Amino acid sequence: MMLLWYEEGFRVVILTSNLIRADWYQKTQGMWMSPLFPRLSEGSSSGSGESPTFFKRDLLEYLASYRAPELEDWIQRIKEHDLSETRVYLVASTPGRYVGADMERWGHLRLRKVKHFNASH
Repeated sequence: MMLLWYEEGFRVVILTSNLIRADWYQKTQGMWMSPLFPRLSEGSSSGSGESPTFFKRDLLEYLASYRAPELEDWIQRIKEHDLSETRVYLVASTPGRYVGADMERWGHLRLRKVKHFNASH
Protein backbone atom coordinates (compact mmCIF):
# COMPACT_ATOMS: atom_id res chain seq x y z
CA MET A 1 0.00 0.00 0.00
CA MET A 2 1.10 3.53 -0.69
CA LEU A 3 -0.32 6.77 0.68
CA LEU A 4 0.34 9.63 -1.73
CA TRP A 5 0.01 13.11 -0.24
CA TYR A 6 -0.71 16.24 -2.28
CA GLU A 7 -1.47 19.83 -1.33
CA GLU A 8 -5.13 19.24 -2.21
CA GLY A 9 -5.53 15.83 -0.49
CA PHE A 10 -4.26 12.27 -0.70
CA ARG A 11 -4.70 8.97 -2.55
CA VAL A 12 -4.42 5.37 -1.49
CA VAL A 13 -2.71 2.93 -3.85
CA ILE A 14 -3.10 -0.79 -3.18
CA LEU A 15 -0.96 -3.38 -4.95
CA THR A 16 -1.56 -7.12 -5.18
CA SER A 17 2.12 -7.83 -4.63
CA ASN A 18 4.85 -7.12 -2.15
CA LEU A 19 7.52 -4.68 -3.27
CA ILE A 20 10.11 -7.40 -3.90
CA ARG A 21 11.57 -8.62 -7.19
CA ALA A 22 10.16 -12.15 -6.83
CA ASP A 23 6.60 -10.77 -6.79
CA TRP A 24 7.12 -8.66 -9.92
CA TYR A 25 9.47 -10.56 -12.22
CA GLN A 26 7.44 -12.14 -15.04
CA LYS A 27 4.21 -12.11 -13.04
CA THR A 28 0.94 -10.30 -13.52
CA GLN A 29 -0.03 -7.97 -10.70
CA GLY A 30 -2.84 -5.55 -10.06
CA MET A 31 -3.11 -2.05 -8.67
CA TRP A 32 -6.01 0.06 -7.42
CA MET A 33 -5.72 3.81 -7.01
CA SER A 34 -8.31 5.77 -5.08
CA PRO A 35 -9.82 9.05 -6.12
CA LEU A 36 -8.19 12.13 -4.63
CA PHE A 37 -9.52 12.46 -1.09
CA PRO A 38 -9.94 16.14 -0.13
CA ARG A 39 -9.40 17.52 3.34
CA LEU A 40 -12.56 17.77 5.48
CA SER A 41 -13.77 21.28 6.30
CA GLU A 42 -12.78 22.81 9.64
CA GLY A 43 -14.94 21.62 12.51
CA SER A 44 -16.04 18.36 10.87
CA SER A 45 -16.85 15.54 13.25
CA SER A 46 -14.45 12.62 13.68
CA GLY A 47 -16.90 10.33 11.84
CA SER A 48 -17.14 12.57 8.78
CA GLY A 49 -15.92 11.49 5.40
CA GLU A 50 -16.88 7.82 5.65
CA SER A 51 -17.84 5.85 2.55
CA PRO A 52 -20.76 3.43 2.10
CA THR A 53 -18.20 0.59 2.25
CA PHE A 54 -16.59 1.83 5.49
CA PHE A 55 -13.27 2.17 3.69
CA LYS A 56 -12.06 4.94 6.00
CA ARG A 57 -12.78 2.91 9.14
CA ASP A 58 -11.12 -0.18 7.68
CA LEU A 59 -8.05 1.75 6.50
CA LEU A 60 -7.62 3.32 9.94
CA GLU A 61 -8.05 -0.06 11.67
CA TYR A 62 -5.54 -1.63 9.30
CA LEU A 63 -2.89 1.00 10.01
CA ALA A 64 -3.60 0.90 13.76
CA SER A 65 -3.24 -2.90 13.81
CA TYR A 66 0.51 -2.51 13.36
CA ARG A 67 0.75 -0.65 16.67
CA ALA A 68 3.60 1.40 15.24
CA PRO A 69 4.11 4.88 16.69
CA GLU A 70 5.48 5.94 13.28
CA LEU A 71 1.99 5.54 11.80
CA GLU A 72 0.17 7.78 14.30
CA ASP A 73 0.76 10.95 12.26
CA TRP A 74 -0.53 9.19 9.12
CA ILE A 75 -3.62 7.95 10.97
CA GLN A 76 -4.40 11.46 12.20
CA ARG A 77 -3.97 12.92 8.72
CA ILE A 78 -6.34 10.33 7.21
CA LYS A 79 -8.99 11.18 9.85
CA GLU A 80 -8.90 14.76 8.56
CA HIS A 81 -9.90 13.75 5.00
CA ASP A 82 -13.12 12.91 3.17
CA LEU A 83 -13.09 9.33 1.86
CA SER A 84 -16.84 9.26 1.13
CA GLU A 85 -16.38 8.78 -2.64
CA THR A 86 -14.77 5.35 -2.14
CA ARG A 87 -16.83 2.52 -3.62
CA VAL A 88 -14.55 -0.43 -2.82
CA TYR A 89 -14.00 -2.59 0.24
CA LEU A 90 -10.61 -2.88 1.89
CA VAL A 91 -9.67 -6.52 2.43
CA ALA A 92 -6.29 -6.41 4.16
CA SER A 93 -4.08 -8.96 5.85
CA THR A 94 -2.13 -8.23 8.99
CA PRO A 95 0.40 -10.26 10.93
CA GLY A 96 -0.87 -12.10 13.97
CA ARG A 97 -3.36 -14.65 15.12
CA TYR A 98 -7.00 -13.67 15.55
CA VAL A 99 -9.90 -15.28 17.36
CA GLY A 100 -13.61 -14.60 17.69
CA ALA A 101 -15.02 -11.62 15.80
CA ASP A 102 -11.48 -10.43 14.97
CA MET A 103 -11.10 -13.41 12.63
CA GLU A 104 -13.43 -11.72 10.11
CA ARG A 105 -11.53 -8.43 10.14
CA TRP A 106 -8.61 -9.59 7.99
CA GLY A 107 -7.65 -11.82 5.10
CA HIS A 108 -9.75 -14.50 3.46
CA LEU A 109 -12.41 -14.51 6.21
CA ARG A 110 -12.90 -10.77 5.66
CA LEU A 111 -13.29 -11.42 1.95
CA ARG A 112 -15.91 -14.09 2.67
CA LYS A 113 -17.80 -11.68 4.93
CA VAL A 114 -17.78 -8.91 2.28
CA LYS A 115 -18.91 -11.32 -0.46
CA HIS A 116 -21.70 -12.69 1.72
CA PHE A 117 -22.90 -9.18 2.63
CA ASN A 118 -22.97 -8.06 -1.01
CA ALA A 119 -24.73 -11.22 -2.17
CA SER A 120 -27.54 -10.65 0.31
CA HIS A 121 -28.08 -6.97 -0.64
